[in-house]
Amino acid sequence: MTRTGVSWRLVLAVTIALIVIFSCGYVLYRGQEQSGERAINRELATVSQLKGAQIAQWRTDMATRVDLVRNSPLFNKSSTQLFNTPDDAVLKAEVIKELANIKSVYSLQDIGLVDGNRKTIVNLTNAPEDWPESTNEAFSTALKSRQTMWSDIYMAPGSNKPQIDIVAPLISTRNGSEYAVGALIFSFNPSQDLYPLIQSWPTTSNSAEIMLIKKEGNQAVLLNELRHLEGAALKLKIPLSNEQDPAAAAVEGAEGAFSGTDYRGKAVLAALQPVADSDWYVAVKIDRSEIFATRNMDVSWATGTAMGLLIALLGAAWIIRQRQQNQAFQVLYRKNAEGTTRLNHLEYMVQYANDIILICDEQKRILQVNERALETYGYKREEIVGTTLMSLITPETASAFQTQLNKITESGAATAEAAFTGKNGTVLPVEISARLFKIDNQTCLQAIIRDISERKNREEEVRQLNSSLEERVLERTAQLESANKELESFAYSVSHDLRAPLRGIDGWSQALMDDYKDKLGDKGWQILGRIRSETQRMGQLIDDLLKFSRDTRTELNRQEIDMTGIAQSITTRLQNTNPDRQIKFVIQQNLKAQGDPHLMEMALSNLLENSVKFTSKTPQALILFGELNKDGKRIFFVHDNGAGFDMAYAQKLFKVFQRLHKTADYPGTGIGLATVQRIINRHGGKVWAEAQVDQGATFYFTIKEPS
Repeated sequence: MTRTGVSWRLVLAVTIALIVIFSCGYVLYRGQEQSGERAINRELATVSQLKGAQIAQWRTDMATRVDLVRNSPLFNKSSTQLFNTPDDAVLKAEVIKELANIKSVYSLQDIGLVDGNRKTIVNLTNAPEDWPESTNEAFSTALKSRQTMWSDIYMAPGSNKPQIDIVAPLISTRNGSEYAVGALIFSFNPSQDLYPLIQSWPTTSNSAEIMLIKKEGNQAVLLNELRHLEGAALKLKIPLSNEQDPAAAAVEGAEGAFSGTDYRGKAVLAALQPVADSDWYVAVKIDRSEIFATRNMDVSWATGTAMGLLIALLGAAWIIRQRQQNQAFQVLYRKNAEGTTRLNHLEYMVQYANDIILICDEQKRILQVNERALETYGYKREEIVGTTLMSLITPETASAFQTQLNKITESGAATAEAAFTGKNGTVLPVEISARLFKIDNQTCLQAIIRDISERKNREEEVRQLNSSLEERVLERTAQLESANKELESFAYSVSHDLRAPLRGIDGWSQALMDDYKDKLGDKGWQILGRIRSETQRMGQLIDDLLKFSRDTRTELNRQEIDMTGIAQSITTRLQNTNPDRQIKFVIQQNLKAQGDPHLMEMALSNLLENSVKFTSKTPQALILFGELNKDGKRIFFVHDNGAGFDMAYAQKLFKVFQRLHKTADYPGTGIGLATVQRIINRHGGKVWAEAQVDQGATFYFTIKEPS
């Protein structure tokens, strides 16, 4: 065959190869382009669903916070009273303090308390009362429906910053029916929470953007700040006639994947999504140029590289065969050099490792040791090489170590503790990690030995400490049991010894009244009556003291308890025992806690009975039981509108026999609140009170949550 024939065939082969390469490249490019667009659409759909859900959850969280405030019975009561007496400076200061705390906790712009005539009673920032139209509409709807309502996002007067309001109606009851007496208006800055939530993107992108939109007439209004246009919030408005714009399409009802042109005139891919329970829409978009820029470059490089490879292969084929043998020799040389280097490194590591390392043959004879072994055992290398591994182990630990060593053939490795004997007779506790390996088809054993003297000393110290601790605990327990028995015996003895003279005083007083009533006169009769009354009161004090000592020492039986059910049972009993009184009990529903049911019933009984007692001179008694949440802690409370007390003497409340009122006005022995405090302390909580004279009292308590 001529050289010309060979050249033409080579040219034809190259031409065909190039046609195949370009055809395959074009098909691959189109497939990648379509596949990339589908992948981007899936990503955009995921982001739009995520952002729609996050925005909806943000609205739900904001509404929930607002409802927690307006549904608080104590705050609702204070605000309703302020509507009736707006000139009450003390009450107004209390409401302002509470609203300021809420404003700080929830990072609000402002909170306004507005009555049913739209007159602002309280405003924290002295903002003007000319609310925007959407807030006024939300106010009217909220009062009619008695439901929380949202305003539109608007530019706050004077600050030129976006703002959104939530109107929460305050509900009161009159003649058995509910009505709205006014509302709380919560003002949020969406730039603090909402806009950062919208603008965050899960991956790196130079053009990706998220738009929050609302329909306003025949326009789509942008509600948030945009990445590519500063100051766009509430100012960028897109006509609905621009059907290619994703914002206009979203408010017109389009959902899912969308391809069009945005407000910059850029071709974009987008995903459109309505926000649940609102008139907002989300448009998530990315520039087409960014999507395919990298892919186009990859295709160009791939095509050029393929052509270069084809030409290089044709030109370099004859060189490869010549180089193969030379390369094989070079590879073999490098492997030998690397192997020698690794062996040198390994030998250095073994020789100068901090642990003892021994290499043994199949008969456990020592073949090699490192420097650490020679330093530890005091042998010279020639003295230890050739001896057996077992000869270094003390007889007491040799049997257990040999048992572990026999298992090494099954797993290839074993770990055991033993005691080694040095040349000078020193015994050293060690941990041995043994492993089998092969050198030139010879099975060897490597033993890495670590000194564990310090660990053994610590373990012995811990064992002795635990032993002494157990003895001290048993001794202390026995002392406590003995002290409790002595206390019970003492209490019984005191009770018995005190009751005997009391019964004598009471009996002789009664006899004197029966036998000499004609000679005593009115004054004597009155004195003897007081003597009998005081002896009977002393007997009641003894009974209460014994009950206080016995009930609060019982073993704690923690379980989930229904605080609402316990309170309802107690209040039903109190209603039955006070049929002639007008007492209204308000009990919060679904209150649960972890504690001892018997002790918690005893504590609640004392608190609720106290409220009934100290409202006895109040014509319309109101007693509340519920729960607050402050700084993440649950706080239970019992509130009444009774006699109250002076807070200057509050430290005496929970002490045995300490009372702040005269027995003639409010009978009792002063044991109840001391019992409550001991029960709450046993539950890991605390109890305290707040009150004003003739303005009622509130008792708070906490219960430690189980870990």
